[in-house]
Amino acid sequence: MTRYAVEDFLRDNPNSLPTSANAPPEQISDNASDAHPYNRGMLIACVGSLDVFMFTDEPARYWRDMHGRYPATEQEARAAFGAEALEQHKRDAEDLARDRRIEQAIASAVEARDQTKTPEELQAEKLAELRRKAAKATRTLNAKAQRAADKDMTRWLDQEAPARSRIDRTRS
Repeated sequence: MTRYAVEDFLRDNPNSLPTSANAPPEQISDNASDAHPYNRGMLIACVGSLDVFMFTDEPARYWRDMHGRYPATEQEARAAFGAEALEQHKRDAEDLARDRRIEQAIASAVEARDQTKTPEELQAEKLAELRRKAAKATRTLNAKAQRAADKDMTRWLDQEAPARSRIDRTRS
């Protein structure tokens, strides 16, 4: 297309311009990544110079490029894939959404079950808490006994010094 043809097309089709709502995602440069378009299942339909792509893990979402940057319109997808295929893709999308909801519900149920403790775990926690309290009580009692023993050994320091006799004062 020439520059004038592109300008005319963009003027006539303002919705084909990328906006912040449909801004292209970051391109994935890691070829080994599962999110890279070459490693995802993809359907491609070509009609003349129109290429429309659909990733199989996101049925009924169509793209003008294989990196998923520019969304395709419903009319472009219908022209490329056909009406029957579009209906099948919508059914596949509903099935996939239902399966994902089921998997999420199962995952949350498993997580909730894992957070509940068995009687053995509760008993082990109670025993550990009692042992911790017993160790603390023993340390406290030992510290009190040591303070009392130190006080008994140095009690004479707390008493008032004996008065010095007059003879002792003259020697100094």
